[in-house]
Amino acid sequence: MTRVAFAVFNSIFAARLDAATAGEQIDAAKARAQRNGVPILWWTAPGDTPADLAQRLTDAGFAYAVTLPAMTLDLSRIPQNGAIVNGLDDVTIAAVDDERSARTWCDVFAGGFGFPKPIGDEFLPLTIESARDPNAPYRNYLLSWRGETVATASTMLTGDVGGIYNVATLPHVRRRGLGALLTAHAARDARSRGASVAVLQSSEAGLRVYRALGFREHGSFEQFIFTPASTSKERAAAP
Repeated sequence: MTRVAFAVFNSIFAARLDAATAGEQIDAAKARAQRNGVPILWWTAPGDTPADLAQRLTDAGFAYAVTLPAMTLDLSRIPQNGAIVNGLDDVTIAAVDDERSARTWCDVFAGGFGFPKPIGDEFLPLTIESARDPNAPYRNYLLSWRGETVATASTMLTGDVGGIYNVATLPHVRRRGLGALLTAHAARDARSRGASVAVLQSSEAGLRVYRALGFREHGSFEQFIFTPASTSKERAAAP
């Protein structure tokens, strides 16, 4: 929970609620959102309890947002660069390693997802912090094509699992394979740091790209958003 009026910064995951008290806890979450004047993004997944959690959230005033396929990849199967370049030239990929590249990452990330710049700026402290520590489990990447920085991605290592996040490409260079190229790089980098499997949540637009890289679906997440009446719906949107 933060005071940033953007749903992803105020998220609830992995609920294990008792059926008898789940309603009270859902109401308590709404009350926290009201106090801070921010939206809450509630993720549901297989294994969450009670079993009718999604219906309870809807009944409590949470709006269904989207279903995101959960995907995994055995990193021993990730293609080599040449398998996905598709004629692209003059491409460079680099990890964010200083404040300047961290600021660039935040701007391109926001532009790729269509977020207002202030939302990208909210990621800056974390992006700078991870840039200063080459051994940080969280790492960000920038892809440049023909001299322009146009795409972002991130990885988060937890044990032998590499989570891939924040894959975004600026609109004017989409459908050229740049997102696939950067995702493959992020996966290989996770493998080089000890991961044996990569995981991600895909948008509908990204499914074809990730399947082509070898990712396979294993269930899904659903997102529900509660937005207090005082919160701007434009700023409340989830990615």
